[in-house]
Amino acid sequence: MLRPLDTHLSSTHRATSSHRVNTRNPEHWVFQTIILLVASAILFLGIYIRLRRITLSIAAAFCVFLCGQLVVPRLGRYRPTRQSSLFRQNWAMNSLYNRNLAQFKRQACRIAMLAMTPRAFEQFVLRYFELQGFSTQCTPQNHDDGIDGIVKRKGWIALIQCKRYRNPVVQRPVREFLGVLTKMKADAGFFVTTATFAPGARRFACGTVITLIDGETLTRLVHAIPYRDPTTGNPL
Repeated sequence: MLRPLDTHLSSTHRATSSHRVNTRNPEHWVFQTIILLVASAILFLGIYIRLRRITLSIAAAFCVFLCGQLVVPRLGRYRPTRQSSLFRQNWAMNSLYNRNLAQFKRQACRIAMLAMTPRAFEQFVLRYFELQGFSTQCTPQNHDDGIDGIVKRKGWIALIQCKRYRNPVVQRPVREFLGVLTKMKADAGFFVTTATFAPGARRFACGTVITLIDGETLTRLVHAIPYRDPTTGNPL
């Protein structure tokens, strides 16, 4: 029953970056390497020339090395690069996306959806399609011909009807929904409910442009939305 949905949602999860951004200043490692080489040279030179001054050589080498450890890391601390700024922005954006997605998934259960108002359930369903890459539009509550939302992408238009029911949806509202789809010349339609569909409703929708999504299927689809890697933005 979900073939139209799978077909139009197959290309929605894309990576925002192909590799991890290097946020460290490369000069940091260059200076530390130079300091380490200088300290080693002082130590070995003191040992090679005069062994009786080995203590002085060790002390000098240690001071040079300590200076490198304390001073060099601060050279680029307050010099943020464009790459590091972009990295922080992507990290914050992806982390916020994951927090919002976690909160959205907590609402994807039968008890929580039945506790919503009809309008809140419509917005919940449209939010799912937004996360799949569609542009969405919520229709007015009055004079909407039973259409609760419109989703679009690249000229493809589908109509949404949401029913926050406890009992199974029968054939009649599905038939009326098909009439509205034909009248408005939509490419597809999604009939979404918190309950289930009666066998007659499923038989009627079979072979039409209507995709039936019951409460269990909606919960599974929402929980299947992947989180993002905060670093790269790739789906986890």
